[in-house]
Amino acid sequence: MTERRTVVKVCEWCGDEYTTIPSHADRRRYCSVECAGNGRRRECSSRRKCPNCGKVFVVQSWNPKWTCSKKCADAMKTHRVMKRCEVCGKSYETHWCRRLTSRFCSVECLARAKRKVMRRPTKRQLTALLVHHTLVSIGEMYGVTPNAVRFWAKQYGLSWPNKAERNRLQALKPSQRDKLVEELLTDDCQHG
Repeated sequence: MTERRTVVKVCEWCGDEYTTIPSHADRRRYCSVECAGNGRRRECSSRRKCPNCGKVFVVQSWNPKWTCSKKCADAMKTHRVMKRCEVCGKSYETHWCRRLTSRFCSVECLARAKRKVMRRPTKRQLTALLVHHTLVSIGEMYGVTPNAVRFWAKQYGLSWPNKAERNRLQALKPSQRDKLVEELLTDDCQHG
């Protein structure tokens, strides 16, 4: 029987010498399963800083634990932080766990942030636009559909011209249309 060749190596965990076959010599690093487990645990560990007390603690990198103890975790449940709203700029208080994801102070600011068009025309601007342009052309100016322009007009309490009125407005000169806009705005101020 031929004798197998062996290579002597030193265990990376405990420092003992062990033998292995040459084909495994470049891969094997530990003398036993126990040493391999301890060594891999050491490799996978990460150092984290407790946000409550500031103590540095060691956990496995896959572990979601973010505080050093149960006491600190309970204390962080009631911890609040101040943030600034991205839409209105007001300061607001939010839970510590939401410090990275919270962006808005209210549901209204969230809705305003989700709008397709951030800069809508004012009531005065929309009145002038409705007299001078069609719903389609106003929509193209703001990058929205004519239905969105109708929605804006409804919110401001304005009515948009139908086809017959649109034809009558197109027949007017621009200066006459400007006078009509002024009349509409003064009527609106007197009624509002």
